[in-house]
Amino acid sequence: RDKKWTAENIVMLIHGKQFNHISHESYVKLGQEKIKTKYIGLVFELEIKENYIDFATIIEFRSTKNDTLLNKLKQEIVNVTPIVSKRMDYYFLCKQIGNEITLLDKKVLLIGAGSLGSYIARELVKIGVRKLTVYDKELLEEENLLRHTIGDLWVDSSKVVGLKCELEWIHPEIHINAVEKNIDKDLLVAEMKKSDLILFAVGSSTVQWEMNKILKEQKCNVKVIYTWLEAGGENSHILSIDYNKQGCFQCLFTDEQGCLINNKANNVSEIDVEAYKIRNGCGGTRVAYGNAVLLRTTAVLLDVIRKNFERAESTNNLINITPTDVIDVKDAFVERKCGCCGDEDI
Repeated sequence: RDKKWTAENIVMLIHGKQFNHISHESYVKLGQEKIKTKYIGLVFELEIKENYIDFATIIEFRSTKNDTLLNKLKQEIVNVTPIVSKRMDYYFLCKQIGNEITLLDKKVLLIGAGSLGSYIARELVKIGVRKLTVYDKELLEEENLLRHTIGDLWVDSSKVVGLKCELEWIHPEIHINAVEKNIDKDLLVAEMKKSDLILFAVGSSTVQWEMNKILKEQKCNVKVIYTWLEAGGENSHILSIDYNKQGCFQCLFTDEQGCLINNKANNVSEIDVEAYKIRNGCGGTRVAYGNAVLLRTTAVLLDVIRKNFERAESTNNLINITPTDVIDVKDAFVERKCGCCGDEDI
């Protein structure tokens, strides 16, 4: 309130008998910490109706005598200079916007850094995931630019390296482990043992099928989430799997008799799949889809991740996402005849 801070103000904050200004733990720490510098910075924080206010000051002491910080604050202050401060640490920023704080120490493995993977990665670090490992060996191409989160600076460069650089620019506490490889069995098994969540955002159902089998065989104990877009470019799906429960990615391709079928979660027929393909001169294919489906899928996925860490689900869940609906069919996709997790070997 435009009044100059004094030594008495500082002593009252840390040692005042009439008010409980600081915690007992903080008070004990001040009595244990020894210093011999002439200047220190003190930062105080007040919580008022779940909002945090921080203020700081530079303290000048009379001498550089080695003593406890508490004694020096009580006996040796000669000058107090308030400084403008703003708290910017990752925890605080997450807390201020209502992020799930339990995510801060979680290690997430993301497989796939294409269009969908790039959207997922960018939003993960903004909801509280600061330790992210990303696998992808592809380079960014010009035709990716309008549906990828990294820009033309990275054309003809590694997608995961571009993601690493751009995401780590957001905040210094964000750490991205960028691996310029496609995941294989040995890599997946190694990463599984040090991850709290595994996310698949690859376009190939074959890759997801193969990785699903490995995770089941290895008795994976962390939650695994598969995400993919339909060939039509409008609908998408999220499959959340706990391998201790019935149901896995292969169940999507198995009927009641245990026979392999086309992906029963995909609403696009084989004829339509072929029609939606865009072929280039090298024989490769792409699917025409815009950013709306990427945004929808990412938004639903963030909610699924938050709920997975808040409470254990009783079943493995399949979520179908359309332009107008989010449909949780729970474990209705499980026929219990899948050769990977079912009752019978196929």
